[in-house]
This record gives sequence, C-alpha cells and structure tokens, in this order.
Amino acid sequence: MLLQSISRSLALISFVGLSACIGPTVETPDEEPTPEPEPTTVVSVLAEMPQFSTFSAALESTGLNSVLEGTGPFTLFAPTNEALDTLNLDLAALTPDQMADLLQYHIIAGEMTGNAAENTAWSNTLLQERIHLQYTDGSVVIDGLSTITDVDIVADNGLIHVLDGVLLPTSLRDRIDLIQIVSSYPRLSKFKELMDGAGQLALDLGTADINLTLFAVPNRGFNQADIDPDELNSATLTVVGRTHAVDQILDSEALEAETEITTLSGQTIAIGTDGDLTLNETSKVVYADISVNNGILHIIDLPISTD
Repeated sequence: MLLQSISRSLALISFVGLSACIGPTVETPDEEPTPEPEPTTVVSVLAEMPQFSTFSAALESTGLNSVLEGTGPFTLFAPTNEALDTLNLDLAALTPDQMADLLQYHIIAGEMTGNAAENTAWSNTLLQERIHLQYTDGSVVIDGLSTITDVDIVADNGLIHVLDGVLLPTSLRDRIDLIQIVSSYPRLSKFKELMDGAGQLALDLGTADINLTLFAVPNRGFNQADIDPDELNSATLTVVGRTHAVDQILDSEALEAETEITTLSGQTIAIGTDGDLTLNETSKVVYADISVNNGILHIIDLPISTD
C-alpha cells in the first residue's frame, strides 16, 4: 500500500515537472538572412590601403576609377606614395592627357597573376603601349627600373601588384632627367652611390641638355662583381663612374652601329653585337633606350671593366 502511494506521488511529480518544462508553445520570428558582402574592385581595395593614397587620388581625378569599377578583370601595377614622392614628378603640373597616360600605363586589361608575370616578357597596357617584364633575382622588374615587391592582392574584378617605382610612358619621359632616374628606383641605389661619388658627373645628370648616355648597373650587378661603391676611394669612384657615361646620346641602334665608344673617363669600350649588345665583352645591355630630357639610359647587367 505504501509502495503504491509513493509510486502515485512520483508519477504526479513527474507529470507536473514535465508540464512545467514543456510550458506553452512560443513562436520564434524568422531569422533575417545574412547579407551578401559587397563585391570589391581594384579601386576599392586600393583605397583601403593608405600607402597608395596618391595613386588612388590620381585615378579618381581622371575618372579612371569608374572604368576600374567595371567587370574587368584588370591588373593594376600600383606604385606606393614613397615611389611617387621619390621620383619628384609634379603630378599637379601634368595635363589631363598626361595624367591619363601615366595611369593607363599602370593598367592591363585582363588578369596577370604574379606567377604569370614571371613568365611574361611583354604586355600591352590600357595606353596601348607595352611594358617589358623580366624575372631576375627572384623578382619581376618592369621596364628595367621598377620592381614588383608584392603580388596578387585580390579584388573581385582583378589583381593589384605593388611597385617600388613609377612606370614611365613615352609621353612623360621628357619631363624626367637622368638624375631622377638614378635617384628614384631602389634597384639602382648602388649605382646612385657611384654617381654621387663621381664628382661633377652627379651634377651633370641633373643639367638640362647635357645629352649623356648612361650605362646603369643594378645592385645585383655590383654584388656579382663584388664591388661596393661605399668602399671605393674618391679617385676610383670618379674613374668608374665616368666609365659608365658617354658624352653623346647613343640609343641601342646607334650603339649597334659602332665597334667602340669612348667614355667620359677616356676609356675606349668595345661594342659587341653577336646576339646580345655587350660592352667590353663582359657587360650586357639587358634593357635599352630609356630616353629622358637630358640623355638616354641603358641598364647593363655588370659594371664595365676598367682594366
């Protein structure tokens, strides 16, 4: 009897407890669907990175930003603020057409990944003027001067690659002089040290109508030759520096027509044209004909021998 009473009590408690747990039915409102993220463009991604504010503002000022907000895909080679500042090109003084030329020369219609850039020699830009790409020492160099320092920054309509120097379309090169070229591109920093130590030559590079031909060596070339301009005395700097300059404008076609040339140091340099354009058989021209308002510059792979 006692057991039956306890069983009935437990059953009642369980029923009451269960009823309390179940409670009344409560309707929950439908959850709002998660909104899709806004699609990104090369322009919107660039605008989020303060190190490109100058280039981004220039795109906006010309209306090119609206083009780059399209479907694409686009590949944008973006110079940093530091690269633009170092070149010391007065953007405010450019005509609208010149500004458009400068910007379009940094844009490719189509997607070029960093890996593709390593395996591409030439590519057409929106300006319908080609850029030259060369994979050297683990990086891609454009037009012999600007190095891609970061690749494949992704937007929904393309890619951005970061440049440490400004690309120069033909129409703007008459606004640039030799000293700006030598001073503005990090891969030429050792060559700049050489020029700085070469006395009057450094001043001449910034002089209008000096009409020099300059053979510029990238840092890698100095390293391979085990030459550090910082360790050379002033007399040697002057001789070596002046050996890399000629007192007339010689483009690659003019050089190929010569068998030898005389440099500012008085040294005679033999010109070779058997396959590659070479100087004294040891230095090869790897990018030619960077014409500016007071001369012309060729990139060579190694310093010219002064023996």
